[in-house]
Amino acid sequence: MKKEYVDLLERCLWTFVETFASTLVISPALGVDISTLEVAALAGGAAVLSVLKTFAKNKIQPVTNKVSR
Repeated sequence: MKKEYVDLLERCLWTFVETFASTLVISPALGVDISTLEVAALAGGAAVLSVLKTFAKNKIQPVTNKVSR
């Protein structure tokens, strides 16, 4: 598997875990009425979409390291 895809998968996984865990802690503290697991899953899904959007943007418009003069 390409290093780029491994990096993307790792970013997606850790972003999901971080937002899922933070939502599990914060939702009860705020008194959210819907299921905490549902809120955490939604937040984690949004985080993964954010990572995928960044990946797609980099594929469409790659970063160049050239210095213009």
